[in-house]
Amino acid sequence: MNEFLLVSLGPRPEAPVEWLVWNPDEARCVDAGRLAHADELPQLAQLARSHPCYALLPQEQVLVTEVRLPNASRAARRAIPYQLEEQLCDDPALLHFAVGRPRADHRYPVAIIARTLIESWRDRLRAASIPAKALFADAQSLRCDPERLIATPLGERLLINGAGLAGLALASAELASWRTLLERHGVLETLPAAPDDPPLAALAARLSPEQAIDLLQGEYRLQDAPGTRLHQLRIPAVLGLLTLILGFAALGLENHRLARQKEALDKQVVELFREAFPEVRRIVDPRTQLEQRLDELRQRRQGSRFLRLLEKSVPAFRQHGAVRVIGMRYAEDSRQLELELQAPEQPAFERFAAALEQNGLRARLGQVQKHQQNTSAQMAVEGID
Repeated sequence: MNEFLLVSLGPRPEAPVEWLVWNPDEARCVDAGRLAHADELPQLAQLARSHPCYALLPQEQVLVTEVRLPNASRAARRAIPYQLEEQLCDDPALLHFAVGRPRADHRYPVAIIARTLIESWRDRLRAASIPAKALFADAQSLRCDPERLIATPLGERLLINGAGLAGLALASAELASWRTLLERHGVLETLPAAPDDPPLAALAARLSPEQAIDLLQGEYRLQDAPGTRLHQLRIPAVLGLLTLILGFAALGLENHRLARQKEALDKQVVELFREAFPEVRRIVDPRTQLEQRLDELRQRRQGSRFLRLLEKSVPAFRQHGAVRVIGMRYAEDSRQLELELQAPEQPAFERFAAALEQNGLRARLGQVQKHQQNTSAQMAVEGID
């Protein structure tokens, strides 16, 4: 654990507030001080932003108990106030129930505090821009010894826990009256007070956030201060913006690549058209000009089988514009038109073949090759005599 800030809130906002920066690796106090009252909490905002911050409330204001649940479901946890209703003096609706980590046999520690109190401190911490990681009851937040009770002095109070006792606070002068009852739980050891150390040093040395119950749960969860939230969101925002820029760059490159590919295909179509009709000098729309040339050839050679095949194929090409001709050959011996086609996907060829057959032709799909961006295929078309 790195250095952390510990803030001990008083029983009332008018009471003094003790604070301390603790280095657990070296077990020493780095800095400490005292605020006159809770209205001076904003003075700790800078320290709280640069150190993990834990706040403490007097144990006298928090009841710590235990409840056993049938399972760990949310419904079972929501029933906790009703299970403890007979142990409480107040209406459960006026109380806030904070649940700790489960123990054996589905037993859960529960810290109970008045809603008005937790709401007041939550609002004060938020207004002071103190992003506290947690708010604990002071005695319950200390590391437990399962074999003995340990009393930690804090001013005129003693914080006692261990040997099955979750947390108890009492006046130092009352210890003699309570000792007999306390020692039924185990041997009671009182830590010596160190007059040269800050008041919170003994607590900071024994603080156990993993064991303690955070009171800032559910609707009382402390939201980060705006500056802290912006700082935490800065890196994700930069990464998101970078991802967006890269996405647009990739889209631009893809559009450029597709434009180049279309340009190459258009050029190839023009070259094929020139091979088929070398006498044509000006090519504007190869598809339209091809239809015009076919009409001319049909008028000149009405009886040609080749032209009849082309004529019957034209409606299918019109119907299926996604199918492009990239090669064409008429086999005189087999009397069939051999086409080399290109389309986005193989089903387009099958639909094109079906359209040819509807026009009185027989189409046979040959070899199909899948490329990165499109699919090519060979097709033999012949008439039905």
